[in-house]
Amino acid sequence: MRNVVPLSAIYQRVFPAAAAIGGDCPTVGVPRLLDRVLPVHQVVSVDLFLPGCPPAAEAIYQVLLDVLAQRAPEPLKLTRFGALGAL
Repeated sequence: MRNVVPLSAIYQRVFPAAAAIGGDCPTVGVPRLLDRVLPVHQVVSVDLFLPGCPPAAEAIYQVLLDVLAQRAPEPLKLTRFGALGAL
């Protein structure tokens, strides 16, 4: 949703005090925003994707248990409609 809003409008919304006095947005310890938002898998390698916004706590818990037990997680079995009721 951020890609349809100009970057300058984002800065004015997020840093209204700096925009009001004509100042710059913080740069120390804050990475420069890209002109467009990218999906995480286009920026870094992703080993596992757990669907949801946010994913259900039970699904996160089960995936972490699987990883710690050195089992291959199967997140799609945990996130389909009705699947969590079986946990």
